[in-house]
Parts: sequence; structure tokens; C-alpha cells
Amino acid sequence: MVDVQQAINIDEHHAVLVRNEDVGTLEQYTDQGLFVPGPYQQILEIQEKIVLQEFERMAYKDETGKLIFISGDSEMRNFFIPPFCEKVTQDWSIDLRKEHAQTRSIWKFDVRPSYMQYEFQCRTVDNVELVVDVSLYWSIIDIEKMIMSTADAPGDVCTHARSKIIQSVSNKSLMEFLTDFNEIIRKGAGVDPQPDSVESFEHREVREAAIEDTRKATVALEAAQREFSEAEQSGDLDVKSAALAQLSVARSHLKTAARQQSIAERAHDPFYGSRGVDLISVEVLQFSCSNPETDVTLQEIIKETADRLKKEEFQKGENVVAMKKMEGDIELERKNKELIEIKKSHLIIESKIEGQAEAQKIKSYIEELTGQDPDSLKIGQGEAVDMFTMLRKMDTIKMLSEGKSSMYITPDDVNLSIGHLYPSQEGAANHTSRRK
Repeated sequence: MVDVQQAINIDEHHAVLVRNEDVGTLEQYTDQGLFVPGPYQQILEIQEKIVLQEFERMAYKDETGKLIFISGDSEMRNFFIPPFCEKVTQDWSIDLRKEHAQTRSIWKFDVRPSYMQYEFQCRTVDNVELVVDVSLYWSIIDIEKMIMSTADAPGDVCTHARSKIIQSVSNKSLMEFLTDFNEIIRKGAGVDPQPDSVESFEHREVREAAIEDTRKATVALEAAQREFSEAEQSGDLDVKSAALAQLSVARSHLKTAARQQSIAERAHDPFYGSRGVDLISVEVLQFSCSNPETDVTLQEIIKETADRLKKEEFQKGENVVAMKKMEGDIELERKNKELIEIKKSHLIIESKIEGQAEAQKIKSYIEELTGQDPDSLKIGQGEAVDMFTMLRKMDTIKMLSEGKSSMYITPDDVNLSIGHLYPSQEGAANHTSRRK
């Protein structure tokens, strides 16, 4: 009795894989419409079209076991897996310690940079065991190299980084680690660039290989462009389609090679490039001591360090405020100096003007007393000066008398006389003796 099979509706995103039992072959039907299996056809699978986004990569094995790599930024981003072919799948560690306790099957690989958390133990030179929790920022740069060299890329990255970090931390004391733990972890993991003087032979080989790969990819792209131009001129659609696919693959290879060369030029640990991945950065999330008693001491040290840093920052803030106040005072004094100079210059000008006016007044007075005008009073210049001095003394006495201030003088302190209208005692005595 023959089993009854249902007809399958084939559309743009679905295909049917059928076994011909009479001849034992496999066929894939992709023509859109209703597929009705024949009497000797067995429907094995309803396939979904693989649609890759621009940042996704994948690989599959063909009927000969050869790996075919597909990039999401190529023309072959949407396709059905051919018969007798199998998608390449990897089991990646997703547990915190990357010990393969928990895994996830991956066949579509995302080449965008991503974060992963990792926890491990290390020991300082003073024999303090630490549990360090880090965040690794990494990405896939070459899917072909990654698949050919590792079955668990995250596990390999974390294991190698842990090994290098353990070596770096083992040369540091606990206090040195507390002072600069992020820098120690980054250098240990091989993220920070290394000086040219310490470039290893292995890294030099990797860098030279990356440069050579870029050169070859550039040559291949130029050849693919020439083939595509010839295919366009021929007018054959099949040839043109094949040339376009080859051109897309060549562009993808050149892009990957250029990125690998850029990473190799950074002169960090060549291990990651050899696995087709790039470790971009490593940051410490937290760390603690595995021994509870030591961890209590560590937390106290951290607290004291934090308090010290807080006090330092507070003192820096106060110093900044004091400096700003001092700068303000200096600027204020500078402006006061400018103000005093301006006032002084104005006072000098004012005094000069007043002196010129007073001199002009004296000059006019003396010229009037000694002028050539017949109606003018003609006296000697010395007498004119004495008379002017007498009048000024009278102005002074008048000013003192009108004010609220008091001035006490005796005849012995000052010989006060105002011309001949108010003679001194000596003059009065002489006048009296003449009358007698």
C-alpha cells in the first residue's frame, strides 16, 4: 500500500527536497506553484530559503565535502541549500567560565562586534588568589579562517586571554593590581599595541602574511572586474551572472584581507588573527578574593582607597575654588591699579589746569598793578607780590572763621600780620614810641 502524500505549495521562500525512489536520486524543486509528488517520489524536506543580512556569514559542505563560504554582502545572500549539502554548525560556549558546560549551536555567524562576559581565577605575586570578571569586546574578521582553525571561537578567545592575563597578573603584587588593574588586564590579554622592539617573530610572520593576502585579493579583484567587463560585452546572461558572483566574492575577500591587515598593523597578540577573530578591548567588571577572609581585607583596602580618592578629589575641588578666588582677587587688584592710575592721571591733569588758572590769575593781578595804563595803579613788583600774599592770607583767615574747625595760635608761634592794616606787636610798639 502506497502512502498518500500531500501536495506542497512552493513559493519564493520555500522549496521541496524529493527522493526519486526508482533511481535513488535527490532533486530540489524551486519552481513556484503547487508541487504534486509522483508515484515514486518521496518528499524528504520542505526547505526554507536562507536569507543572510549584510553582517552575517555562513558555510556549507557540498557533496564532495568542500566548504563553501557565503557572505551576506555578496550576490548569493539568498539561496536554498543544494541537495547532498549540509550547513556547517558550531557549538559555542555560553556559560560564564566558557568550560563548554552550556553551548549554543551556531550556523549563521554575526560579524558585528559584540560583548561577552567571562570569569576566571588568577594569582598575584604575593599569592593572593583573585576571581576576576571581565567583559571582552570581540568580532569575527574571517569566517573561513575561524571555521578552519576552531570549533568554539568564544571559548578559544577567552581561554587564550585568560592564559596571558594570568601570566601578567602573576608578576604584580595585590597593591599594584589594585592601582592599575584595567591596564594590567588589557596588556595581558594582548589588546594594547606592543612596541616595535618587542615584536615577536610570530607576529611579524602574521603581519607579512596579511599584507600578502591583501595584495593577492587586490589582484583577484582586478581579474574579476576584467572578467565581468568581458561578460557584459558578450551578452550571455549565464556568463554575466557567474562573473558577477565571482566579482562579489572577490570584493568580499579584499574587504576581509584589508581588515586583517589593519588588525595585524596594530601589533598586538597574533593569536586572535590566526583564529580569524579580533579582540578589540577588555574591561574589568569586578574582582574579589577567593578566600573570604582575604576578600574582607581587600574590600577594606578598596574602601580606604576610595575614601582617599574621594578626599583627594574634594581637596582638588577646594584648591580649584581657591585658585579661582585668587585669580579673581588678582584681576580685581589689577583693575584697581588701572583705576588708581586713571584717577591719578585725572588728578594730575586737574591740578595742572588749576595751577595754570592760578598762575594766570597771579599774572593778571601783577600785570594790572604794574601796567603801563595811565589809569592803572603803578607800584613795584615786590610790593605787588606782598599785597597778593596779604590778600591770600585774608582768604585763609576767612575760610577758617567760617568753618567749624578751631585753630589756636600764640603770637610767639607765628608772626601773623596782614599788611599795615593789622600791624604786628613789634610794629605797634614802634608806632607808640614815635607818638611819645
